[in-house]
Order: sequence, then structure tokens, then C-alpha cells
Amino acid sequence: MSILNAANCQELLQPGLGGAFLRESFSIAPPFTQIGNALAGMRMAVKDVFLVQGHRMGGGTPAWGAQQPIAEESAPAVRLCLEAGAQWIG
Repeated sequence: MSILNAANCQELLQPGLGGAFLRESFSIAPPFTQIGNALAGMRMAVKDVFLVQGHRMGGGTPAWGAQQPIAEESAPAVRLCLEAGAQWIG
């Protein structure tokens, strides 16, 4: 297992966003079907402690997250927000 240092971490983080998003999930929305518009116009960012279909749950730790399986489904809170019209940003 490799040790992460500042240079490795910068490669994983999306530039210009204060380290809030990992490159793997930035702007790639999980599959969903919008069924409402209660959250239309609201942007949504999801911390990597929630399961997001097609992404790894990392708990804020890139080295640990890299070892996790890719989620087969999204957590209900994530899915319901997207179905209600929230705009995925990462």
C-alpha cells in the first residue's frame, strides 16, 4: 500500500474547489429518474460517506476509498434528492 503525501492528494482532488470533491465522482451523476421538482434549481454535493451508485465510498480517506467496491445503488437520501430534481454537482 502506498503512502499518500501532499502531491498524491493534489492529484486526487479537483483543482479550484478547496479539496471538496474527488476527481472520481466530480460531475458524474449516478443513474436516477426524476419524478418531481421540489428541489429543482438546488445544487447537490454528496460527501463520500454516502453510497452513490457507480462510485466508491471513501469516508474522506482516498487510500481507504480506493480499496472499497463500487456502489451498486445509491443511499436513499441521495436517490430521493435527485428524484426530487436536485442538480448533481459532485
